[in-house]
Amino acid sequence: MPIKVIFTNQDKYRKEFLQGILRRLIFWAYFVGVLGLLFAWLKYGPENSFQAGVLFTAGFMSIAVGIFILPLTLREFKKQEDKSTGQEDKVLIRFYEDYAEIHQGNSHLRVDYVHLERIFTTKSLYVFQLGKNSGFYFPKETLKSQDQEEFQALLEGSFHDLPRKPRGFFSNK
Repeated sequence: MPIKVIFTNQDKYRKEFLQGILRRLIFWAYFVGVLGLLFAWLKYGPENSFQAGVLFTAGFMSIAVGIFILPLTLREFKKQEDKSTGQEDKVLIRFYEDYAEIHQGNSHLRVDYVHLERIFTTKSLYVFQLGKNSGFYFPKETLKSQDQEEFQALLEGSFHDLPRKPRGFFSNK
């Protein structure tokens, strides 16, 4: 018998999902930005004004990416989701032994577990990452108490030995 999860999708869930998916990108944007500003300050002088200006600009732009990537991605994500689901916020996920089915409005998707790259949790979500910037999620509190043990068994069973792609230095995992 499948494990059923039903929830109403909200912007706070979408934002938390995207923060989890984009967290390494945001970290590197801030890191490179701070380094660029630091090197600009160290290089500043009459003989190095061009280099300092380039480093300052690169650092400033990198920090801007870190600041604006989440709200802009959230807006696009919401637009795409509304377009594919017919603006329906009710989500039904059924977990079977080898695959999951996701139903939201006009959108129906079957995901075989072998296509999952990783599973992780955030403060209030279970996140199933399919690719670098895609996946699905559900709030932890929507899992019924009688399904908790079955879901944990699924995490330790079917999900435990999933093939994993190697994690690269600039990977978004």
